[in-house]
Amino acid sequence: MESVSGTQPIRCDVVVIGAGISGLIAAREIRTKCPHLNVKIVEAKNRVGGRTLTTTLKAANGNDQWDLGGQWVGLTQTYIIELLKELAIETCQQYDDGTKFIQAGCLDIRPYSALYPSARDFKRYSIWEIIDFLLTYSKIERLIQQIDVSDPYSHPEAISWDRDNIR
Repeated sequence: MESVSGTQPIRCDVVVIGAGISGLIAAREIRTKCPHLNVKIVEAKNRVGGRTLTTTLKAANGNDQWDLGGQWVGLTQTYIIELLKELAIETCQQYDDGTKFIQAGCLDIRPYSALYPSARDFKRYSIWEIIDFLLTYSKIERLIQQIDVSDPYSHPEAISWDRDNIR
């Protein structure tokens, strides 16, 4: 491996690519299990943490915390919550009251205020956007009902679903 300047080689036994939570934990686990190995972490950004990034931005009522990293963790995700506690990574409550925004089937981003869009909110959308939302929402609800949240991998399709990406 070469230094940032590309002029001097850096000797190491293991290179971990990425200083997000996964990369940092991987490096820590390697060092814990094999302390004799020289482990280096390579990160493209000027900070560690990967997709965990919360910043203070101006809002209508003053300043507010905004999650710019696109990451969210729910109360049933006990393993990652324990890891966040171990790493002293602060979380904040997610509020579900107030105005929310949805982008459904077009480029327009539209507001709604209920837990999920109501019939009144749907007046702003085309029939195709409404159908798309309702079909997607009902499919997700059916999948949720099949999962035992205390043991999600007990479902026969769990491994297959875990390999899927959502596009």
